[in-house]
Amino acid sequence: MKSPKRRLGSRKWQVFGTYPAILATALTIGTSARAATLSDKNSLINLNLNSSAGMTDWFVDGGDQLNQQWVWFRVGSGPQFDISTLGAPTITTLGTKQLTALYANSQYGVQISYTLSGGSAGTGTSRLTEQINFFNYTASSIDLHLYLYSDFTLGGASRLNSQNVSIGTTPDFGTVNQTVTGAPGLANSVAIVAPPTISRFEAALYPQTYNELTTTSNLLLNNNPNAGPGHATWAMEWDSSVTNNGSLGTISITDTLQVPEPSAAALVLAAFGLGAWLRRKHFFDRSQKTS
Repeated sequence: MKSPKRRLGSRKWQVFGTYPAILATALTIGTSARAATLSDKNSLINLNLNSSAGMTDWFVDGGDQLNQQWVWFRVGSGPQFDISTLGAPTITTLGTKQLTALYANSQYGVQISYTLSGGSAGTGTSRLTEQINFFNYTASSIDLHLYLYSDFTLGGASRLNSQNVSIGTTPDFGTVNQTVTGAPGLANSVAIVAPPTISRFEAALYPQTYNELTTTSNLLLNNNPNAGPGHATWAMEWDSSVTNNGSLGTISITDTLQVPEPSAAALVLAAFGLGAWLRRKHFFDRSQKTS
């Protein structure tokens, strides 16, 4: 795949397309942008694109189902870096539900695109498609290691420690199923399309994988396919030699959430847990913004 051209920072908004309606215009937002929101029908996603926080919320019918999802990388040996360290992103949006961010410096680039497809109000369904590619702008091949880390908290505060993750192995390599103990029907089904082929994976209780990504050099995910019940997270790893002026190839990921309408009992539990959840999330988001 041809590498997208690196762009110089700009504070201007450039409008393309022929339709005057705001929801039908494509906008290129200057690199000073730090936050973005996607919305469609019953769904809303918050992104902090200028830090390691990444995607921080996915609301479905008013309930937040996500703590964090983001991308790290390593070239050769050493520590991993989140993709925002490549530089402030150039962001392109189309309407309210599509966004593409390009991170680039003189050596490497990462492009990540989101398309949100919400369901009708009250259905509890939502889908997100992500596409990720890594570009090598140098004159030599590189040893690339790319990681996608996901921390979904299906059902919110009252269900935080009831998450279960199962990563498919042969013949279902490239699938993830996350469920919640005591909440039938509450689930996230993930499909990852190859190529490029996933090299390694890891399901673990928080904060194991997050700490490995942020503090361990030369990380190799441990290929553990299951975690939970508990605050379960999951991650994928792609290892590849990327040729000079070449790319890894587009990784395509689709998350499909099913969030049944909560019962009265679940709402009471959520009310008790909300304060603690918000305090933890506020601390986490602040720590990421300053990292």
